[in-house]
Amino acid sequence: MFTYQEVENAIARLHHVPSGRAGTFKARIRNFQRVGLIPSSPGKGLRIQYNIEDVIRWALCFEFSEVGLPPEQIKKIFTYSGWALFRPFEGPVTSDDYLFCLLGNFLEWHLNKEDKQSLDHEKLAFDVVRASEIGRMIIENEHYNRILIINMTDLKRKLGEELNINWDYKITISSKDGSSSMVHQMSMFRASPLR
Repeated sequence: MFTYQEVENAIARLHHVPSGRAGTFKARIRNFQRVGLIPSSPGKGLRIQYNIEDVIRWALCFEFSEVGLPPEQIKKIFTYSGWALFRPFEGPVTSDDYLFCLLGNFLEWHLNKEDKQSLDHEKLAFDVVRASEIGRMIIENEHYNRILIINMTDLKRKLGEELNINWDYKITISSKDGSSSMVHQMSMFRASPLR
């Protein structure tokens, strides 16, 4: 388990937040809390403990924020991709990096946010692929002219260094109802794969 301060400091270091911009950084955290992406503080004087899933969620929120996505769109990514986002964090660090790939239709998302019917899973297509597969995937699919790629394994390495996480232990992440590990849950949450 990790304290709020440990997680906040680790994420700030990962994103090179200068001390003079700590207020802006904390405002982004509050925005993530407001939309329900990361757990809120339980109140003054009470300590919250974050589990590994919370830490990964924080890290992913800031990765998506780095490419300019607002919290509401980040929430949609979590909603539609579900536990697939967490798959690269299970088990030891691998030499063939896992990459999260998402079709970059963000303007379309914004323009159609009121029309729930036109914002379907096709427009939110994503996949988690090995780095060795990415070239083939892009070449074989002519419709993928804008793809956001985040190196999940590199993020995992950096999180491990910052928070002293030993990824060699089997880390399983439970569904919200605690029923089973993310590996079992992943198939239930797949949006449109990019393949």
